[in-house]
Amino acid sequence: NLIILLSTFALSVYLVWARRIVKRYKAITLLRGVYIWSAIFAFPLTLYYWPHIDFSGFTSRAWWLFFYILLIPTLLPNYIVLSSLRYVNPTLVSVYSYIMPVFAILLSVALGQDTLSWERAVACLMVFVGVNLVVRAYNPKSKKAADKA
Repeated sequence: NLIILLSTFALSVYLVWARRIVKRYKAITLLRGVYIWSAIFAFPLTLYYWPHIDFSGFTSRAWWLFFYILLIPTLLPNYIVLSSLRYVNPTLVSVYSYIMPVFAILLSVALGQDTLSWERAVACLMVFVGVNLVVRAYNPKSKKAADKA
């Protein structure tokens, strides 16, 4: 739970920080910097494993899957998030980030890859309740209604 809390805090700081920068630079420029610095910091952690990897044993399918994972579920969503920060509030972008796991659960259940348990259903409900609270807090109409009450 502590890691989830730290991850949420890091995402919040990142979205607020990135919004300022993405207004000056293109999203792809920012992503290039983030990925380069991430690689620099992660590289020493992988030094032990590099001599043991047999790259010649990788099939073309493995390379295609590697680049697919690199581009589609990694680079593309990050690019979309950063590009959207130019036009919308970081709160809305964070709502998107919190709803993604709910759709992942629904998709995995719909494809027969997983089952929907009570824990997952309650977790999805809690995500929607939390998102609803955040959206209502930033919605000018709901603030006026709350002030009248």
